[in-house]
Amino acid sequence: MEIAIEVKELTKNYGEIIAVNHINFEVRKGEIFGFLGPNGAGKTTTIRMLTGLSRPTTGTARVLGFNVESEIVKAKKYMGVVPEASNLYDELSAFAICCLWRSYTGFLVINAKQGWKSF
Repeated sequence: MEIAIEVKELTKNYGEIIAVNHINFEVRKGEIFGFLGPNGAGKTTTIRMLTGLSRPTTGTARVLGFNVESEIVKAKKYMGVVPEASNLYDELSAFAICCLWRSYTGFLVINAKQGWKSF
């Protein structure tokens, strides 16, 4: 079965602070995978590295075979992340939120008489 997410020795340091310490895991296509742990365990930092919002200090990560450092634009076309909480949701319209999230992935949003489409 094809590997959807592959993480090898992924590490993230913020100066002297080790936020993620040499983690390794694989998620195969079709698997249901839970990313659980206490506050401060590095879950959000790991997701930020997998989605290209933060660069790993060391190690590698691949999403559907795409390296998240050198091929993040290609990888983002196949992923979506909705954060647990955002202050923006109350301030923006549904359309504006969709435009914002699509801008992160490189997709275009077209406003037409029939509504809008993203591709």
